[in-house]
Amino acid sequence: MSRRTAVLLQQWIEAFSLRDSVALASHYTENCVLESPSFGTVSGRNAVQNAFHTWFTSFPATRVEFGDRPVITADRLVHTIITVGTDTGGFLGQPATGRPF
Repeated sequence: MSRRTAVLLQQWIEAFSLRDSVALASHYTENCVLESPSFGTVSGRNAVQNAFHTWFTSFPATRVEFGDRPVITADRLVHTIITVGTDTGGFLGQPATGRPF
């Protein structure tokens, strides 16, 4: 992994830890496409920012753990993460369950 990619991933982790949806979205291009198991296909930086904001509102105490090394090809980076937390804020209009995931 290049130094530049390592720095980018570290900044992403720090922004996630701070629950900073604006800083997280700044790492995505204006015309990005994010494939998310929670939100489906999210297109554009503003939509990514809104998705992160919704996630942090629903799961304010989540943490992220990176799995394998990222796969980088041309202008794409694919990385799997494990997210751990508790549903204390409700998600997508559902009441909070208080259950860990």
